[in-house]
Amino acid sequence: MKQKILALIMWMLISAKLLAQKPFDITLYAFNREVSGGAMQSTDSNPHGNKKPFYHYFIYVETKAGKAPVISSVYLNGNYYSAQVQKVKTPVVISTPDEEEIKHILVKQTKNPVYQIIVTRDNTNLPSAPTIKRQADTNEVLIKGILAGKSFTLMQKKIKKLPTVFAQ
Repeated sequence: MKQKILALIMWMLISAKLLAQKPFDITLYAFNREVSGGAMQSTDSNPHGNKKPFYHYFIYVETKAGKAPVISSVYLNGNYYSAQVQKVKTPVVISTPDEEEIKHILVKQTKNPVYQIIVTRDNTNLPSAPTIKRQADTNEVLIKGILAGKSFTLMQKKIKKLPTVFAQ
């Protein structure tokens, strides 16, 4: 009797695991790199020669589905960006543009499809819905889209920082 009950419980657990619906998995990889232009001359409108930092974003998604995701919105540090999606080969590696040439692996080798999300700043579509605004304000990365007919939201509290690049 105990064996039958144990077998029934095991069968139920295995069935629940196999029947659990998980439409797709998406892994987000988000990095940024500050690009510094070096010294800036002071002017009347900028007496201390200060300027806002410029960031280059490296954003990738790894999927288990065979189709590319359709990205509807990207918010980075609360700012809206338009997005294009491009399939890339793995591993995704970038190097520092200096004599030391340090390589950084952004996405490891995988058999799953990986897509780069190429972003461009766009001030025309600011978050208006309270939920989106709250999510964009509390996460450095917020991405909304559709994959395999199902909508998804990806969030990352902090963008991983890569070493600063000093431009001439």
